[in-house]
Amino acid sequence: YIRPELVRLAPEHVLVIEALDDRAVPERARDEVHKLFPDVKAALLKRAGPFPFLAAPAEVNLLLTIHMRNHGFPELPPSPKPAAAASS
Repeated sequence: YIRPELVRLAPEHVLVIEALDDRAVPERARDEVHKLFPDVKAALLKRAGPFPFLAAPAEVNLLLTIHMRNHGFPELPPSPKPAAAASS
């Protein structure tokens, strides 16, 4: 159950990321979110399943970067590469 009165963000600050091939979220639940929050930004990925951040991390990162930049947050520098494991 969604309680919109508990969401304390302005709708323009919210980004909903969905995937067309996500079978875990019933269509009626998606419809309810869009009905309760009609002014939020929505991004739709073709193939990302129920966990877009795992299945399509580059696309999700791009969407989040653009969304954050549109709200005045500067672009973050790239994350450092993890150090190679030392061989024994």
